[in-house]
Amino acid sequence: MVRLDAGRQRLRAVVTTESVNQLGLATGSAVFVEFNSHEVLLMREPLPAMSAGNVFRCVIANIRPGDVMAMVELDSDGFRIRSWITREAAETLGLQAGQTVVAVVKSTEVSLELAS
Repeated sequence: MVRLDAGRQRLRAVVTTESVNQLGLATGSAVFVEFNSHEVLLMREPLPAMSAGNVFRCVIANIRPGDVMAMVELDSDGFRIRSWITREAAETLGLQAGQTVVAVVKSTEVSLELAS
């Protein structure tokens, strides 16, 4: 497990020892953090107990609804996150720009790349 600081946010990523060695990761290494926007779950509070390693309180910056999917742009203290969810889910949650939500990403879905 690798723990990361991204501004005021803390993230977790499951990374094998082999990958740590191949990437040359060390304490203090600057890295790019990536996860697929389809892997970001959105929730309204109160939160249930869960096993996901990354939970971010966010403000919805923008919602772009399509026919089937909606792209939700989030801001968590300057850490920008995108989430693709179904339009039906966005409507069911009553999502609107400016609203506070919680974004959840499993630590197994986080990828790292050394910053150059």
